[in-house]
Amino acid sequence: MKRVPVKKRVYVDESLSERRKEREYGRAERGQRVLGVRAGKKAEHTNVIGALCGKTHIAVKCYKHTSNAVFFEEWFGRLLEKIPHGQGYTNEKPQGKPCGIF
Repeated sequence: MKRVPVKKRVYVDESLSERRKEREYGRAERGQRVLGVRAGKKAEHTNVIGALCGKTHIAVKCYKHTSNAVFFEEWFGRLLEKIPHGQGYTNEKPQGKPCGIF
């Protein structure tokens, strides 16, 4: 990782956003939190995957399905086509701890 200068690194990340995280209604004693399990279907969510090359976002994709190896490999192949020659790539967060090197 130290061999790849910061300017030449490409950071990769994936995250999701759920629309309905909280219930509208619940019952508990006054002053107490409502605790419990949400029954029913999982909340609708949107996943986002992308890369950061310098200050430029590349290969950003939004999707509603679960990621799997086939999806990631197809996306990563498209990312490699867009990365400028001589760039390194990692899934280390710019100001976080290293998660690994591709």
